[in-house]
Amino acid sequence: MNRRVAATVILASWGAALGWLALREGSRASGGSESSWPIPPGSAFQAIQLGIRQVGVATLTVDTIPEGLRVVELTTVDLPAIVSGAARRTTHRLESLYSRRLTLLSWQSDLLSEQGRERSGGTVSGDTIATAIQSAAGMPPETLHVRLPGPVILPGAVTLAAAAQGIPRRGMLYEFLLLDPIELVVRSVRYTAAQESVFTVVDSADFNPTIRRWAAAHADTIRAWRLEGVESGLPVSRWTDAAGLPIRVLHPLGAVMQRSAFELVNTNFRARPAPMWDSGAAMPSYRPGAEGARPEVYQWVGLGLAPLERLPAILPALDGGFQRRSADTLYPSVPADTTPPVMPPGGNSPLLEADSVVQALAEWLQATPSGTRARALETRLRQTVRLREGPGVSPARTILRRGTGTEAERSLAAVAIARAAGLPARRVWGVTWLDGAWRLRPWAEVWEVGWTPVDVGAGARPGDRVRLGIGADARYLDLAVRAGRLRLEFGKGPS
Repeated sequence: MNRRVAATVILASWGAALGWLALREGSRASGGSESSWPIPPGSAFQAIQLGIRQVGVATLTVDTIPEGLRVVELTTVDLPAIVSGAARRTTHRLESLYSRRLTLLSWQSDLLSEQGRERSGGTVSGDTIATAIQSAAGMPPETLHVRLPGPVILPGAVTLAAAAQGIPRRGMLYEFLLLDPIELVVRSVRYTAAQESVFTVVDSADFNPTIRRWAAAHADTIRAWRLEGVESGLPVSRWTDAAGLPIRVLHPLGAVMQRSAFELVNTNFRARPAPMWDSGAAMPSYRPGAEGARPEVYQWVGLGLAPLERLPAILPALDGGFQRRSADTLYPSVPADTTPPVMPPGGNSPLLEADSVVQALAEWLQATPSGTRARALETRLRQTVRLREGPGVSPARTILRRGTGTEAERSLAAVAIARAAGLPARRVWGVTWLDGAWRLRPWAEVWEVGWTPVDVGAGARPGDRVRLGIGADARYLDLAVRAGRLRLEFGKGPS
């Protein structure tokens, strides 16, 4: 009798377990995916390479925790020295928390550079409001609110969000709402599944005592899909596996990011001294030709990355305003555009919100004669906002009230004033002829029968700059990745 009772209990428990499993799977099939994970946990380690030289490390880690999905992006890059012989190693850590439906809940950013440490973060309330806390060095933090048109993700989660929709098929179109944690704006972006391939990736390493370095021990083949999109006005190719972890990322003017074993990517890189940028094929090189001469044509050379073989006909970052592109050649000081741009909806960041100070300057700008507004704005900000050093970013109204700002902050103030005056304006970055050399830097552009540069720190003269990107990605860490392999050869253009 005891055996019969025990067998009955076991069979009843087994049947109950099967029933529970059936109910759970039925809930998933009917759309109750809140109880399931859209992607599995995992990590990807990528070497950031310029030519044959590794100049950085990029790590993406996905963890499942009770609150949801935790995604950590860690990027370390060695940058060209400002002072000869002084190494610069910049690290950026971005930790974000997503729900089980892969919608953003919160984020924390920590940037460490030679200028100091810059921290910021934010939370999302439902799908309508994102609250961000940002501060500049020595200044109290400010709370800013961003209105959201729907669920958002951060730019680093693009491949994860694509993988959460299932195995990509050639031609599939993905559309996401991205929240820029720096500029605090929401943009709708599109990516296309363009190709499928198989990669051989090193997944383990052994330490070689002879050369005192880690060496590849084993490699595996991984099925991958290429996602094509446009970031900061430039095309980008992202190869991803089925779990959404990146395998290979190609920036058309910059670095190649390649997945490998942790020891090869991270341990070997950190054991080596920071590379010198004064020689070698990977050195950023912007050659002006005759000293002090204003070039009439910019010629790209030495760009061997695959995406550049077939550039799109129009690239927003490279075409328009004071420069025009034909294949691999940029022509400055060409006739201006005649059709005003249509600024995208939702382009106003809380960093650009106008108060009485911003509005007063906007009214002054409106009263300035048309055709001279860009230069007048540049001069006015140079006189009223002193240059400061250090990390952090503040809203335009705060910058104007305290009368100090970094290069990026002064360009932010220029955009805020111009937009309050009803003029299309944007932040951009590229290379500028400054102090006898071509340097990467940010500036603003205001529409005056064409995009006209407003560079408060350096001044804007015809033929002294090349625009390479659109947006707030003006941190040197981002620029080194996006424009690190750029070669510009300057010469006389066609008459």
